[in-house]
Amino acid sequence: MLSTEQIRYISKAVATGIVEAITELSRLQDEREEITQPTPQVVVEPAVQKECTSNETPQVTYEQVRAVTIAVAKISKDKAVAGLARFGAKNAKELKEDQWAPYVKYMCEVMDNAESRVFT
Repeated sequence: MLSTEQIRYISKAVATGIVEAITELSRLQDEREEITQPTPQVVVEPAVQKECTSNETPQVTYEQVRAVTIAVAKISKDKAVAGLARFGAKNAKELKEDQWAPYVKYMCEVMDNAESRVFT
């Protein structure tokens, strides 16, 4: 069950941007677990974040493909490998240009699903 504080930060994610909220949720989780070492935070480049939230057909560059792959790998290397495999690739360089937009969209969904499981 989510605490009031967790619900407030989830609401913040909807209102102000998911990346800031994830950072704050990570901080709260670390405090709750009394971890003294800082945990690596997933930082998604603004261009990738824009692609993840856009409803338009995106014009995706290889740099965005690379950035979203790295962001998912920071969450879980297995998820990054599985995402690449879904598109028939072993690494981001093997993706064809016409696969970039669907790949970025799929990997954004992977990140969204990972965020929703922070407190489950």
